[in-house]
Amino acid sequence: LAYLPRNARDLIGRLPEFRKMSLKQLAEFSGSWDPLEMALGVAAINAHYNRFDLQGEMGNGAQAFGREAGRVVVVGAFPGLSEMLPNPQVIENDPRPGEYPTIAMDTLLPGCAAAVVASSTLVNRNLPRILRLAQGSRIALVGPVTPLTPRLHAYGVEILGGLVIRDPKGLGEAIRAGALPREFGRFGQYLHLRREDAAPARPCRLNGR
Repeated sequence: LAYLPRNARDLIGRLPEFRKMSLKQLAEFSGSWDPLEMALGVAAINAHYNRFDLQGEMGNGAQAFGREAGRVVVVGAFPGLSEMLPNPQVIENDPRPGEYPTIAMDTLLPGCAAAVVASSTLVNRNLPRILRLAQGSRIALVGPVTPLTPRLHAYGVEILGGLVIRDPKGLGEAIRAGALPREFGRFGQYLHLRREDAAPARPCRLNGR
């Protein structure tokens, strides 16, 4: 999976070319400056790491920051946010009332207690900047696009929460039918990996369960 910054029709004509490439060759597109090629590369990386047999803890892991005494900043809202984090400062590209625009990252991220970052920032290349601004804070990278690899812990990410697909055929059909990302979870399972020196996440009630 990967976040697409624009319609995928520009890639459809290149499918015969892509089918001849190995997963490693596809993953190398993650270094491209073309947004769609970049998305294809991230999807290939996730196909390698987020395997159906991956072992991890249930949920996306953001609930670990639910009792932080200091400010918790969320870059990119996600379903269940209000149940996991009581008073987050939410940054969005198109902010609603009570949320902040992306330019607020320069002000809100430095000195925050924790930051929960949408994994779509991998594709739009905002992640390196976010990690610099939030340096020294607890950081979680969450969302279907998150590569579940401990290698990302070395960049300051404490928690990696991503989606492991159990029913790829069903998901493919749903996407072709217009399914939104919040619906992807029924075709797999959200799991998270914590850095070894990180404290375990506290239990969190979601949707009354």
